Amino acid sequence: MTIGICIGMRQPLLRGDMDLIMQAKKQCDRCLVAAAQPQLDKLRQLLGDDPLVRFMLLSEDTQSLTATSAACVEQAAKQISEEAKLVWYVVPELARLLTGKEVIIGGEDTTPLLRDADKRGSCHRILITGWASEGKTTLARDIAAYFQIPYIPEAARVYMEEHQLKDEELTDEDFLAFIRLQNEWTDAAHDSVIISDTDTITTLAYTISYANDPCIRAISLDSIEKIKREIQIFDWDKIYVLPPKNTYVDDGLRYMNQADLEVRNTNFSLLIQLLDSYGFQDKITYLIGNYWENFIAVKQYIQNIMSNEETNR
Repeated sequence: MTIGICIGMRQPLLRGDMDLIMQAKKQCDRCLVAAAQPQLDKLRQLLGDDPLVRFMLLSEDTQSLTATSAACVEQAAKQISEEAKLVWYVVPELARLLTGKEVIIGGEDTTPLLRDADKRGSCHRILITGWASEGKTTLARDIAAYFQIPYIPEAARVYMEEHQLKDEELTDEDFLAFIRLQNEWTDAAHDSVIISDTDTITTLAYTISYANDPCIRAISLDSIEKIKREIQIFDWDKIYVLPPKNTYVDDGLRYMNQADLEVRNTNFSLLIQLLDSYGFQDKITYLIGNYWENFIAVKQYIQNIMSNEETNR
């Protein structure tokens, strides 16, 4: 196990502080964030539900951190796992405290992290999509937390978890409920930028895939036309797509008969064909890097949007 340790969060928090946390979280198995109370309170609001992130309260602020403070943080990391490899993610001025340790230096972005929702002007809609187990939910959530923008979850997943339904138990009516809920949440989200984890076209792709699977008998081919009539098409500015490459994780709800990479590639091709048929060919960008590289790609795109918005005001 590798634990990324983030210390030296500044007050007020900067984008560079979140850069360090996101890099540690995506390059390591766990992330330990040590900060003073004001910073920790805000970071818990943004990342408190993230299972990869742990928090530690420090009595000192960034300017007064000492080697003793670093030693206490290291001890806390060892309590997570005694055998873990520790990697420190810090701003340049704190590297002096960590002689002989593995250090990643960053945090250069001095843009304030905190922002208010911006409901003026145009709304830039960004979609993260793909088949299951490729990290789209984590990526969308991380981007939303980083920029503090509205996050639209995958309605199907939320519905299934609430009702404890497995994929192979789904019916036509369940898929119609997914579509209506996804439409509702997407329509209700407003800000200068919003990010969505999947959309109704992706739900349609799942419907077609399951309707053609003889092992799933509760979904009929007739349901495809019902789904199409319910779909509300939103004007996505950018669609990021994650091709199949990761291990298909059995979360207790997923249909594991589709875990084979060949089957997933077939379903993925179906999704791309549907996006093309709805006129989104020019909006698609494929994310083929690792977790950190994909995060950076989406982050830079949104930063450019926000910079242009500021310039035009």
